[in-house]
Amino acid sequence: MTGETLRCFLGLPIPAVEVLLKAATAASAKTGCFRFTDPKLWHLTLAFMPALPRDSISELITLWSGVFTTTPTIQTSITRLGAFPSSDQPEVIWWGLNPDESIRALHAALRPWLPKDIDDRFHPHVTIARVNRNQPDHHKREFFASISKLPFETVPLTLSTVCLYESTLTQAGPRYAILERWTLSDSNC
Repeated sequence: MTGETLRCFLGLPIPAVEVLLKAATAASAKTGCFRFTDPKLWHLTLAFMPALPRDSISELITLWSGVFTTTPTIQTSITRLGAFPSSDQPEVIWWGLNPDESIRALHAALRPWLPKDIDDRFHPHVTIARVNRNQPDHHKREFFASISKLPFETVPLTLSTVCLYESTLTQAGPRYAILERWTLSDSNC
């Protein structure tokens, strides 16, 4: 149907590393202020496209294939905990990835083939929790301060897959459907 759009994003799935699962479990025990994301949904968003025209997807998949099949597997690490929009007003809790040049280069390589009206800000992170509605600001700040004190170690990651996800928002949280999957090149040359 012409004119139909999908809420989509390009993302690198994050493996459910045991130390990350333990950190998320320890943090989730601290409060009911936030709801934690399912580890099966963890990903690094390369580009969010809130209104991707359905009739352009096939062409974009072909163009993006050329980028992804020539991009080497990415070696990076999760290095810190953060919040959007800030630690004083946390709405989203995230793990930050090492500002690895290969991730930024991949994001930049996609730019010519992304819709022109998308938000181009790029902060490599993995969302682990979102605020529950109607929480007082002081509860959010206290929660973020308490999980910021939990022991955290740098976690190395190998990212070898990129997916085009369709995202549907529901009362229970987002639902993702993989529309296309690419394997990055085994070469790190």
